[in-house]
Order: sequence, then C-alpha cells, then structure tokens
Amino acid sequence: MSVESGAEARPGTYRVVVWVRADGQPEQRLTITVKVWPVTLRDRPELRTSFQFTPWLLWPLYQITDPAERQAMTIKYWDFLHEHKIQPDQIYTVDGDPTPKPPGEKFVPQPVDRITYIRDHYGLTQFTAMYLWAGLLDPAKPETWDAQIDTWIGQLEVAMADYEAAGVAENAVVYGFDESTGPMLQAAKYTFARVKERFPDLPIMTTLRDDTFGAATGLTEVVDIWVPWIDGYRKDVAEAARAEGERIWWYHAISTNYPQPNWFNGYPPIDARMLMGPMSHQANVEGILYYATNRWPLGDRGDQLLVDDGILSAWNPATYFGTAGDGSIFYPGPDGPMASLRLENVRDGLEDYNLMQELKRALAAHPDAPAGIREQAEAALGATAVVTDSRHFTEDPTEYRTWRADVARLITLLAGG
Repeated sequence: MSVESGAEARPGTYRVVVWVRADGQPEQRLTITVKVWPVTLRDRPELRTSFQFTPWLLWPLYQITDPAERQAMTIKYWDFLHEHKIQPDQIYTVDGDPTPKPPGEKFVPQPVDRITYIRDHYGLTQFTAMYLWAGLLDPAKPETWDAQIDTWIGQLEVAMADYEAAGVAENAVVYGFDESTGPMLQAAKYTFARVKERFPDLPIMTTLRDDTFGAATGLTEVVDIWVPWIDGYRKDVAEAARAEGERIWWYHAISTNYPQPNWFNGYPPIDARMLMGPMSHQANVEGILYYATNRWPLGDRGDQLLVDDGILSAWNPATYFGTAGDGSIFYPGPDGPMASLRLENVRDGLEDYNLMQELKRALAAHPDAPAGIREQAEAALGATAVVTDSRHFTEDPTEYRTWRADVARLITLLAGG
C-alpha cells in the first residue's frame, strides 16, 4: 500500500483511515499514522536507471496479435514503469521476437517514434540507441571486424539522423559488449574507437569486465559510462576514473548473492530499497543498469500464463536458470502489470536517493549553519548508520526509518525551519 500527500498538505502528523474492499470479502478498515515533512523532493529520480523492458515478451502471454492491441499493452506497462520512477528503455535493442531472425539482424536501433513517445509522456533522460552485440565479432579474426562495424555504423547513421531531427539525439547512448572480457576487450576497444570516430559526441556505455575502467587497457578514451558489477566495485578506483572524466554506474545480476542486495523472491524487500537509495548514493554511482524487468519467456510459464488466480497465486515465478525474481521485478496481471513489494521498494529507494540529494544541496546552500547541525547532516548524508558497503548494511526497517527521518529533519534545520 502506498500513501501520497498532495502538494497542498501541511507538514505534520496525520491519522489516516484506509478502507480495503474486495469482491466477496468483508470490508476492512486500517488506521495508519502518516508524517508529512516540510521537504519537497524532485519528482523524477536523480539516480539514473537503464532497465531493460521487453514488450514482445508480453504479447504471447496476453495472446494478442493485433498491432494496435500490442501497442496499447506496451503503453500500459510503460505507464506503470513511469509510476514507479523507472523510465522505459531497451538496453538490448531487439525490435520484436528475435528467434526467427539470423543473428546479425537481432539488434537494431530503437525507432524514433518510440523515443519521442517516451519523451513526450514521461520525460527523457537517456535512452539506448543501439546494442552492439559482441557475439558478432570473432576475437581471433580481427581482419573480419570492419565489415560488421561498418554495418553498425550504417545503422546508427540512419537512426542518429532521425534522432537529430526529433531533438532527442543528445539523450542517446550506445551500449555494447555486455560483460565481455579477455580477448574481447581489444575487439571492444577497436569497435568503440570507430564508433567514436564517426559519432564523437555519442556516449558509449558498457559492462566490460575491466576493473581499471580503461586505465590498464587503453579504453578510457573510448568509453564514457562504465557499468561495473557491484560485486567487484571499488570506490577508490571509481573515483580515480571519475577524476579522468569517466562516468561510473553499477549493476547487479544473478551472480550477485546474499549478503549483497538483490531482488530475488524471498530476499528481504528492504534490500532493493537500500540498493536504490543510500547504498548507491554512498558509492557515488550515477546510475544503475539492469538486464531485464519482465523476463517471462512463454516456455517457462507452463499452463498458467498470467497472475490471474488470487493472492496465493500458482503462477511460476522462476526465470533465468530457475531463479525466482531474476530479471522479473513485477508480474503480468490479468489486465496489465501487477506490482511487487520488491518494485515498491525500488521506487522508495529512488525517492530516498532524491532525499539525500536534497540534504546535499541544503548543506551547500547553508555553509554558515551551526557546526553541530552541519556535523549531523554530513553524518546522515554519509548514511553510515545504515550502510557500510554493498555487503554490510542494515535490514532492520526501524533503523532505516530512523536514519531517513534524521535526513528529513536535518534538511529542515539547515533551511531554518
């Protein structure tokens, strides 16, 4: 259950009565206490996200073949993602089900009308123009690379012209060479250099396994956004890369195991909130990438395609290698998307990140505040009361709420409220 206050609500503590009604069930009444702080957060997340959402995985589940119905269902899910502070994106730019196509035709630039719709209805921070799949290059045969790179550049030339005409080119990035390592690092370096030669202002984002962020591999000049695995993230190395002008995000995956945060079914929901909020702020990352939000392949669903049988559903939540919740942070309900506790905590964490940004701005705006208040504010901004690093953080909701209330209190004190 989510509770929101309107912009006109005065700060204070309120007792709110919530009525819960369901067909065939007796009406229930809950009385909850809500505190409204005199702090206004920015509506859109200041922590960037690049989360894969795959429309064509919806269509067989809902058994829809009509193009207009498919588009309507896609928009329903886009609206839902926007409500949860996640901008729709496709980091693996597959236009429709890729299985009937030859490998070289799987990945194409995102169509401009998709991007302008997202911009006009939700706002646009960044979108993936195209995914460069390392599987199309043979690291042992560099003499064959140029032919494929020429194809990629030709595709990007057409797409970037469309993006320029629509006024969205400055929001485009290229993502590629997902988790590549070893000999593929040189293939990536050569590919990115050629793309940069043609499109010098087009940022390149990658999850290449290079723990030095290009310092040891010569990739610094051709990669703009490094997205390391959270498991091996080192803040000192990241800060050195930032000093060279690099942008550093991070990502987690199926191999990110407890006690590190993930959003598998059965993990404490607070882990998702911690990851998206104080943990990412403390690590000083600029964004989070995630490979899938709706990984629901038809072959894994068995006889029940949708979550349409009540709260104790028999729907199979298993996804990648049978891991429930990996690549799936909400559910396909009978008429559209259905939220999860994990997704609600993702949104709450993004809002907590914004709250910390407000404290950061308040500290900068009030350098003459009393030393005691500044010291408390700096400690709260560091979030060490709830998180030390990605393996050491609280899962106690009371501790978390106490820290969060302290952040809000100190913003108010710094502002003289």
